[in-house]
Amino acid sequence: MGLIVLVLSALLILFVVQDNRRRHRRRPAIALRPNCLITGSPLLFVSGKRSLFYFLSFWGDLPHFLAQHGYEVFHLNLPWKSEATRLKTLSSFLHEQIQKDRKFHLVIESSSRTIVEKLFLAEHMESVSSCMEISSMDVRTALGKCPLLRPLQQPIDQIVLPVKGRSPLWRLHEWRTQQTPTLDLRQQLNLHRGTRRNFDIILDQVILIAEKDFSSQETTTGEAPHDSSANRPSGNILFPAEFS
Repeated sequence: MGLIVLVLSALLILFVVQDNRRRHRRRPAIALRPNCLITGSPLLFVSGKRSLFYFLSFWGDLPHFLAQHGYEVFHLNLPWKSEATRLKTLSSFLHEQIQKDRKFHLVIESSSRTIVEKLFLAEHMESVSSCMEISSMDVRTALGKCPLLRPLQQPIDQIVLPVKGRSPLWRLHEWRTQQTPTLDLRQQLNLHRGTRRNFDIILDQVILIAEKDFSSQETTTGEAPHDSSANRPSGNILFPAEFS
């Protein structure tokens, strides 16, 4: 009996590892939308809680989708589950970027919201221009108002997608990360599953962020935003060229 359990466990681990590697390698063809306004600062995707069942390509096809539309996209992998170490890692990375005068638009999901709020309550992060959360729950409904990211004094931009059709592997991921129900990124951010509408909703929000970048820089400097090729973050990231 013990041998059977051992063999089944090994097969399950092999299956989920191969499944993650397959998702990581997938680069689907994309029908591009023309004339998208580009953000002045890069998009920084922050990984949420991960588990054996979901650890590679945390954001599915979304970074690839936005990079193909011309956005500068980076990815910061935080520790898998520990809130304290995740917060420390994010804080250290953003402090490093302050010293280098770099700014980012953060992209998070629900499992990272707590550490982002704690970070902004405790510290002044000049390296963050905005924060967008892709979530399964409207926090404005739950709290009666949308909390401000201090000291930005602006709310977290929220995109709420429905929790439906969660896959068995995603349910196992929820169980291992002690969160439920959550947005099934395996399905909702998978271009092969007919979820293009979700991608277009997110693209609309990114364009709005770009409009704010554009108007803000014109107001403060009188010049349109420009990209500095010297501004490249260090650490555990993915460069746009890797998506091509």
